[in-house]
Amino acid sequence: MALAGIEKIQIVGHLSRQDEVVQALQETGLVELVKPSISEESSILPGGEEEFLSRISDLEQAIEYLDGLEKKKGLVEGLVKEKILLGKREFYELLKTDYKEIQQEVRSIQEEYSTLLEKGKRLRDELKAILPWLSLEVALSEIKDTGHVVLIPGVLPVKKLSSFNNYLSKEFGERFSIQIVSQTEQVAYVLIAMLKEDSEKFKPQEYEFSRLQIPEVNMTPVQRMEEIEREFEEIKKRKTEIKTRAEAMHLEKLKLMVFYDHLLNLKKKEEAKRQFFNFPHAFVIEGWIRKRDIKRLQEELKKKFEEIEIFTIKPGKNEIPPAALENRKVIEPFEMITRMYGVPGPRDIDPTAFFAPFFVIFFGLCLTDAGYGIILIIMSSIFIFIRRHRPGFKLNPLVSSLLLPFKFFYNMLSSELLLKILFWGGVLTIFAGAITGGWFGDATMKFPLFSPFKGLNKLMLFDPMKNPMVFFAIALALGFVQICYGLCLKIYTCIKNGSFIESVYGPISQLCVLLGFPVILIVYILPLFKISISLPVPQPVISAATGMTVFGFLNLFIYPFITTEDGILIKLFMGVYAIYSTVMGILLGDVLSYSRLLALGLATSGISLAVNVMVEFALPVPVIGILAGAAIFLIGHFLNMVINSFGGFVHSMRLQYVEFFTKFYENGGREFRPFKKEYKYILLEESDG
Repeated sequence: MALAGIEKIQIVGHLSRQDEVVQALQETGLVELVKPSISEESSILPGGEEEFLSRISDLEQAIEYLDGLEKKKGLVEGLVKEKILLGKREFYELLKTDYKEIQQEVRSIQEEYSTLLEKGKRLRDELKAILPWLSLEVALSEIKDTGHVVLIPGVLPVKKLSSFNNYLSKEFGERFSIQIVSQTEQVAYVLIAMLKEDSEKFKPQEYEFSRLQIPEVNMTPVQRMEEIEREFEEIKKRKTEIKTRAEAMHLEKLKLMVFYDHLLNLKKKEEAKRQFFNFPHAFVIEGWIRKRDIKRLQEELKKKFEEIEIFTIKPGKNEIPPAALENRKVIEPFEMITRMYGVPGPRDIDPTAFFAPFFVIFFGLCLTDAGYGIILIIMSSIFIFIRRHRPGFKLNPLVSSLLLPFKFFYNMLSSELLLKILFWGGVLTIFAGAITGGWFGDATMKFPLFSPFKGLNKLMLFDPMKNPMVFFAIALALGFVQICYGLCLKIYTCIKNGSFIESVYGPISQLCVLLGFPVILIVYILPLFKISISLPVPQPVISAATGMTVFGFLNLFIYPFITTEDGILIKLFMGVYAIYSTVMGILLGDVLSYSRLLALGLATSGISLAVNVMVEFALPVPVIGILAGAAIFLIGHFLNMVINSFGGFVHSMRLQYVEFFTKFYENGGREFRPFKKEYKYILLEESDG
């Protein structure tokens, strides 16, 4: 279900047309290439691949370097890389330029910038070295040894200074001189002069004395510091000029991006040749293709190449076709969630259409506010519009200014599939909000601005804050229905795959227990503990429930005795465990997991009510009350919507993955990935001539 039919084909052609055929296959983007079964591992090794890798690497380095020199981007813009929209004509026009000259210019900028950075680091080190000696009024080059006297610059802790002086006096008498050049709270910088023969006995390690190296320049420390500051200003000026140069290279960077994507696709074309098997005058290539695309491929290739043949062949014994999801437009966005879990395996069905309605219902229950649903629909529609018409679409200036505030969130929601899911989630949120009375919390009851919409409260069936048990019952009922639905899908897949016995002892038995045991619990078990539920159950229903429960328990208990060869105790344990896991794991544990819908729904409602209370407190404040109240209302409700939309999405997805998929879906398939052109930086507008 909802999986496209996949066929294996074999293409045979003349060796002289191999390059053109590869290019045609890449242009059509219909075939996933595989190595022919007749080929050997080393049938072909393209020679140009290494050259492409080197050129692509150089281009990527140049692009990233220019990116780094441009003005800083925001956090979201840095994380979400937007592609540049180009028409095919523009793309191929840019390919006519000589990108090597641009690369040379970038390399020149890079080398000069690196030189400036290195010089700046060297100057900082030198400045750090001379700062302690600023009080010296002699040229630094003059602080050096003479024939009989040694000058020793150094640093030591202030607390050791007195004992260090005592050591020098005791060791050298009056044959030394020590000058404290500068001092901080912790250390002292000193200049020691002593006779050359005494310097060999100078061993100040126990006083934590460290000898320093002073730069040898023919200037005083102050003069050198001033010169270094001038050099820093010059470096700063040159770096600014280089950055301006880099920012002015926007079009050149675009050309590099175009060449990068072009070379990337040429590399992929060279890699594709590895899948070919070559005879002296012919080539053979095999691949997977959607059944509906075979005719189109034949027409495309036959139109360009007369000397080519396309055959449909049977897959090898151990070959498993890739999975290609294929759903209606309204369901297609939810394929994103299926792919995140894993595409269907060879024995699976596509779960997308089966979980999509539950997903949006659960999402709506997590928000439970019709106002938030309306905002979600509006925002997702705007983002989809921006995505489809960026950036060359000419908009009215007024429209452009209205769309500008949405840019931040558009960058975050950069997937059109996600936007469509949020759109449908917004639709169900309106419904959930209407039946629970959520219109920006209780805004219709509290604020005169919303009083014209008071009539909408007539749609409310229950208040989740006052009657949470009703909400709780709805959440568990939906969970119970979805789990039973999942077991029905498991029964279907078992029968489809010829495993009828497995379906009887597995999902059919579990489904019987799920449908029958709750009735047995209400009628027979709870009264034993003096718990009565005033729920009239007709006798035929009790009889049917008893039969289903006994049938389910017996099958679950017996199945290990049929399928395993272990000892009797192991079989008994596995039989009892099968019953326990069905009752406690599926019926109780899995169904109760859906109570998270109640928790998230109440959280959204509670916060929206709290926001409205804060607005009520702010409104009576003189002068700024209305502005403050409006700000609290807009910001509070918007943040509540964003945070709980994220939580609702994640938890709705978790319920599908953990509670629903585990009942029938194994995944483990391989996604169909046709050989086609792909672009890292450029978004090519296909409609362009």
